[in-house]
Amino acid sequence: MGIPRARYTQEFMIEAVRMVRGRQSMAAVAKILSISPKTLHHWVKADSAGKLNGAGKQVSPEQMEIARLRAELARVKMERDILEKAAAYFANPRSHLPPLPELAKYDGTLRISAKPNRIFG
Repeated sequence: MGIPRARYTQEFMIEAVRMVRGRQSMAAVAKILSISPKTLHHWVKADSAGKLNGAGKQVSPEQMEIARLRAELARVKMERDILEKAAAYFANPRSHLPPLPELAKYDGTLRISAKPNRIFG
Protein backbone atom coordinates (compact mmCIF):
# COMPACT_ATOMS: atom_id res chain seq x y z
CA MET A 1 0.00 0.00 0.00
CA GLY A 2 1.29 3.45 -0.93
CA ILE A 3 1.07 6.72 0.88
CA PRO A 4 -2.37 8.33 0.48
CA ARG A 5 -2.43 11.52 -1.59
CA ALA A 6 -3.03 14.73 0.27
CA ARG A 7 -6.13 16.66 -0.76
CA TYR A 8 -6.08 20.43 -0.61
CA THR A 9 -9.02 22.80 -0.78
CA GLN A 10 -9.39 25.15 -3.70
CA GLU A 11 -8.98 28.11 -1.34
CA PHE A 12 -5.71 26.70 -0.04
CA MET A 13 -4.30 26.27 -3.55
CA ILE A 14 -5.38 29.75 -4.64
CA GLU A 15 -3.90 31.32 -1.52
CA ALA A 16 -0.61 29.49 -2.04
CA VAL A 17 -0.43 30.74 -5.65
CA ARG A 18 -1.32 34.26 -4.50
CA MET A 19 1.58 34.18 -2.02
CA VAL A 20 3.98 33.18 -4.83
CA ARG A 21 2.58 35.90 -7.09
CA GLY A 22 3.08 38.34 -4.19
CA ARG A 23 6.85 38.05 -4.66
CA GLN A 24 7.52 35.37 -2.04
CA SER A 25 9.82 32.60 -3.19
CA MET A 26 8.23 29.30 -4.11
CA ALA A 27 10.49 27.43 -1.67
CA ALA A 28 9.55 29.75 1.21
CA VAL A 29 5.82 29.45 0.53
CA ALA A 30 6.08 25.68 0.26
CA LYS A 31 7.91 25.51 3.58
CA ILE A 32 5.46 27.84 5.33
CA LEU A 33 2.46 25.84 4.10
CA SER A 34 4.19 22.46 4.59
CA ILE A 35 3.69 21.33 1.01
CA SER A 36 6.03 20.06 -1.66
CA PRO A 37 7.64 22.75 -3.83
CA LYS A 38 6.82 20.57 -6.85
CA THR A 39 3.12 20.59 -5.91
CA LEU A 40 3.19 24.36 -5.56
CA HIS A 41 4.91 24.66 -8.94
CA HIS A 42 2.09 22.64 -10.55
CA TRP A 43 -0.51 24.92 -8.95
CA VAL A 44 1.26 28.04 -10.26
CA LYS A 45 1.44 26.53 -13.75
CA ALA A 46 -2.26 25.58 -13.61
CA ASP A 47 -3.14 29.10 -12.49
CA SER A 48 -1.14 30.61 -15.36
CA ALA A 49 -3.07 28.39 -17.77
CA GLY A 50 -6.36 29.46 -16.17
CA LYS A 51 -7.15 25.96 -14.94
CA LEU A 52 -6.79 26.41 -11.19
CA ASN A 53 -9.87 28.57 -10.63
CA GLY A 54 -12.23 26.76 -12.98
CA ALA A 55 -12.91 23.54 -11.08
CA GLY A 56 -13.70 24.72 -7.55
CA LYS A 57 -16.19 26.99 -5.89
CA GLN A 58 -15.56 30.71 -5.87
CA VAL A 59 -13.64 32.13 -2.96
CA SER A 60 -14.71 35.37 -1.35
CA PRO A 61 -12.16 38.06 -0.53
CA GLU A 62 -12.80 37.44 3.18
CA GLN A 63 -11.95 33.75 2.80
CA MET A 64 -8.80 34.66 0.93
CA GLU A 65 -7.81 37.06 3.71
CA ILE A 66 -8.47 34.39 6.35
CA ALA A 67 -6.27 31.91 4.47
CA ARG A 68 -3.51 34.50 4.10
CA LEU A 69 -3.67 35.38 7.80
CA ARG A 70 -3.57 31.70 8.79
CA ALA A 71 -0.45 31.17 6.70
CA GLU A 72 1.14 34.28 8.18
CA LEU A 73 0.25 33.13 11.69
CA ALA A 74 1.89 29.76 11.05
CA ARG A 75 5.05 31.51 9.83
CA VAL A 76 5.15 33.87 12.82
CA LYS A 77 4.64 30.99 15.27
CA MET A 78 7.52 29.12 13.68
CA GLU A 79 9.75 32.21 13.97
CA ARG A 80 8.69 32.70 17.59
CA ASP A 81 9.54 29.09 18.47
CA ILE A 82 12.96 29.42 16.88
CA LEU A 83 13.64 32.65 18.76
CA GLU A 84 12.52 31.12 22.07
CA LYS A 85 14.92 28.21 21.60
CA ALA A 86 17.75 30.54 20.62
CA ALA A 87 17.12 32.77 23.64
CA ALA A 88 17.15 29.78 25.98
CA TYR A 89 20.31 28.45 24.35
CA PHE A 90 22.21 31.72 24.63
CA ALA A 91 20.84 32.71 28.06
CA ASN A 92 23.19 30.27 29.76
CA PRO A 93 26.41 30.16 27.74
CA ARG A 94 27.82 27.17 29.63
CA SER A 95 24.67 25.02 29.52
CA HIS A 96 25.57 23.52 26.16
CA LEU A 97 29.27 22.96 26.88
CA PRO A 98 30.84 20.11 28.85
CA PRO A 99 32.33 21.16 32.19
CA LEU A 100 35.89 22.41 32.04
CA PRO A 101 38.50 20.24 33.79
CA GLU A 102 40.12 21.62 36.88
CA LEU A 103 43.47 23.08 36.02
CA ALA A 104 46.43 22.69 38.35
CA LYS A 105 50.16 22.98 38.07
CA TYR A 106 51.76 19.76 36.97
CA ASP A 107 54.82 18.89 39.02
CA GLY A 108 55.46 15.49 37.44
CA THR A 109 53.50 13.43 39.95
CA LEU A 110 49.92 12.31 39.73
CA ARG A 111 47.54 12.22 42.64
CA ILE A 112 44.12 10.69 42.28
CA SER A 113 41.36 12.47 44.11
CA ALA A 114 38.72 10.75 46.20
CA LYS A 115 36.20 11.62 43.53
CA PRO A 116 36.35 9.34 40.51
CA ASN A 117 37.27 10.77 37.12
CA ARG A 118 39.35 13.57 38.61
CA ILE A 119 43.13 13.60 38.37
CA PHE A 120 45.19 16.37 39.88
CA GLY A 121 48.81 17.07 39.11
